[in-house]
Amino acid sequence: MNKISLCTFSLLILIPMSGNAFAHGLVDQGNTGPFVSSLNVVPNFQPAGQEFVPQQNNLVGVDIFLHDFAAGFSGTFTVTIWENQIGNGAPLGSSTTVVSSDGLNPISNPQIEHFDFATPITLQIGTKYVIQIENTGVVPGLQLVRSPDLYSQGDSIFDGVSSASDWGFRTYYQDQTVGGEFISIETTSLLIAGAQTSLVWILPAMLAAGATIIAVRRKF
Repeated sequence: MNKISLCTFSLLILIPMSGNAFAHGLVDQGNTGPFVSSLNVVPNFQPAGQEFVPQQNNLVGVDIFLHDFAAGFSGTFTVTIWENQIGNGAPLGSSTTVVSSDGLNPISNPQIEHFDFATPITLQIGTKYVIQIENTGVVPGLQLVRSPDLYSQGDSIFDGVSSASDWGFRTYYQDQTVGGEFISIETTSLLIAGAQTSLVWILPAMLAAGATIIAVRRKF
């Protein structure tokens, strides 16, 4: 049976389906600034990366923050996850995407690039991990942005050495207590699909009040 939870401004509908992904997931760790400088560590000054200590037991995606100071450049970026330090044992997972400069932007407003992993990476809560950042082409217009040591659980790494500063980054985890994919649905589709009869009068009232409808695909 579909479980329905109502509140003043939103309607949450849990729809039993197969599937087990959360789009980008939920944020666990990160450093979002303010940033004071940038450095072209990709491809220079390798290996480069950012240490982090998760408070969740899985990793499904990573953001990296870039200073885009010269438009028209692009390159293939790869993020790789290591336990404790870069090159320690086998990599836990990696993700690759083509990154293009969107145009000039200040360090205070970096370009954010997201990387999803094909399958969730299992992590040990409280253990140090490293996000290694590489690219396979010269991208002089896209530099990692750096802050002072704002993230207390780890440091930035460049030239293989940790530094008392942090790159801009975010890590994402999948909430395994729900384990579904957020999907948008139309009211008409919901009713036709056989929603509970009580929704026939609840939905118009909620929508008239400017309510948000969220469907969460849940694995039972």
